[in-house]
Amino acid sequence: MKIVACLFIALILCQITQAKDKCKYCIKIVNELDKYLTEHPGETDKAKEYVCVAFSHGNPILNEVCRQLFKRAIAEIIKGIERKDGAEKICQTIHYCPKDSISPDVTTTQQPL
Repeated sequence: MKIVACLFIALILCQITQAKDKCKYCIKIVNELDKYLTEHPGETDKAKEYVCVAFSHGNPILNEVCRQLFKRAIAEIIKGIERKDGAEKICQTIHYCPKDSISPDVTTTQQPL
């Protein structure tokens, strides 16, 4: 029974890690796409290829993550970029980040009590 409990806990931890990675990757991909489209307006097809190559650095698993993101949600991502929603909000909208996530690129300053 202890083995089953340990395996269950390990599975939950893996899913949590995957969810965080999924959010982090989405934010990076959306930021890179936004940057590319700002420099090359209207080149959506070229942008998808460029962004996936730049994001994956030759890693086939990361390349597939990028391609699946675009396959699933490119229209929503483009609309979000056009609205200037920001990468985190876009990734939340397409359900790659939880609604209460804080972007890893965002720093917060705490006010003294």
